[in-house]
Amino acid sequence: MSRIVERLIIEADQQRPGAFTAQLESGEIIVTGTRQPLVDGARALLAGGFDPATPLTMRHAGKGYDSFKPEPIGKWARWTYKESDRDGLQKARWMAPELHQRAEKSGPEPLPGVQPPPEYKSLPRRWATQ
Repeated sequence: MSRIVERLIIEADQQRPGAFTAQLESGEIIVTGTRQPLVDGARALLAGGFDPATPLTMRHAGKGYDSFKPEPIGKWARWTYKESDRDGLQKARWMAPELHQRAEKSGPEPLPGVQPPPEYKSLPRRWATQ
């Protein structure tokens, strides 16, 4: 039994160089103004109720071939891409912005909604100015 492959068709955003709009073959716009249309589109599809196991690929508008082999939507949604002068383009694990901000929180206070263990006490303030 063959599975239906969802395909994102991308076009360059004329207002933002390097950004794209991605839509399904049906014409439904999934994401706009993104630099990573495949992985951002996969997350938008998951949020819209698509099955994470559904194969997804991408192609540039007007082309007769896909840019990537189909992979499950859930697999694409786990990744993002980073680029630096030193290391070039690299695949990295995606983290939701709200989780990323909480992960950077510093200090002895626990995260909201997280209960500290009963023996939790504030760390000594060795570095406090006197």
